[in-house]
Amino acid sequence: MKVSRRTAIGGLSLNSRRPRAHKNRNGHPARVPSTRIEAPRAGPNEDAQAIEDRVRTFSENELLVRYHDLVDQRFERPLEYTERFELERIEARLDFEAGDELKHVTAERRSWEGERGELVASLERLLSEFRVAR
Repeated sequence: MKVSRRTAIGGLSLNSRRPRAHKNRNGHPARVPSTRIEAPRAGPNEDAQAIEDRVRTFSENELLVRYHDLVDQRFERPLEYTERFELERIEARLDFEAGDELKHVTAERRSWEGERGELVASLERLLSEFRVAR
């Protein structure tokens, strides 16, 4: 079966990679409705960015103090949406930092286990030499 080079596959002609223009019933190119781009609205996005920036700049001590303040407030009254978002960001940062700390502790433990294995092997070699010498 012979395929013409002008056959369209998936909306693309074989002669070019540009999509074919849509045409109306009369064969004229279809008009594309104009899209109006609106300026971003001030509001929740700016609040969220400000909260993320503030949480990012907290020291470890400030982070823990603010975390406990928000948790205590949650028991007293429902948190506002900005406070809930801040609590989520703080928890995410604490989880991330705890993960880094866990990786460090795991690496130290592996190092310690390797050194311990070398020390035990050295002691066993010394004990065997001591038994032979007796």
